[in-house]
Amino acid sequence: MKDEAKLWFDLAQEDQKGATLLWENRRYGLAVFLFQQAVEKILKAYIVEFKGKVPTKTHRIEVLIKESNLDLKEI
Repeated sequence: MKDEAKLWFDLAQEDQKGATLLWENRRYGLAVFLFQQAVEKILKAYIVEFKGKVPTKTHRIEVLIKESNLDLKEI
């Protein structure tokens, strides 16, 4: 894994762990925020690792999904 992708991935894991702890303690608003942050960082890791470019500086998940070219169909 590329160093920058690993950094994004590791940060996403930290956000996910924090979000899970908050969720278990019924702090839902903060938990959802951290889950969103984790998804954002996973997408950025994917863009770095598989698209070979620096991801756009944004917090908009829909922009990152488009940039990643992932086919995320609603199920």
